[in-house]
Amino acid sequence: MPVPLNVMQAAAQGDKQAMRLVEKEYGVGNGQNYALDWLSEEEPPPSKSTIQTIELLKNNSSVPFVDRILRPDLYPVRKNPDNTVSTHLMAYGEQDGKYFVYPTLQYIDKTWVEDENPNSALKRNNVIYFDREEDAKEFALGSWKKGI
Repeated sequence: MPVPLNVMQAAAQGDKQAMRLVEKEYGVGNGQNYALDWLSEEEPPPSKSTIQTIELLKNNSSVPFVDRILRPDLYPVRKNPDNTVSTHLMAYGEQDGKYFVYPTLQYIDKTWVEDENPNSALKRNNVIYFDREEDAKEFALGSWKKGI
């Protein structure tokens, strides 16, 4: 039976009882070193905001700019004059009390188009709606990049 995470953490911090349990369970000579190695190999669980972002993107997968986020291998990158590349430049707006995020860099008919006007994104259904302005602003500033 695997040792619970909190016991591994205690062993890594030098708790003698936890170290003995790790040593017994895994047949190792130094429970603290084993726990430290084991913990360094573990990926931390995704944060609540990362899970929410992934769900938001999945729920809006039919939106063109979201499809580019979720399936980047199907789309080219835009080469900028300074030798960097871009795939998404975002902004947010408000319409009828609802906030929305839209791309100011759109990929239309295999061509990169820069368009700051939210109406063209609205006409193409190339937007995601938010209830709160703060959420729309954070997404537009790149919060979606943190878990993807």
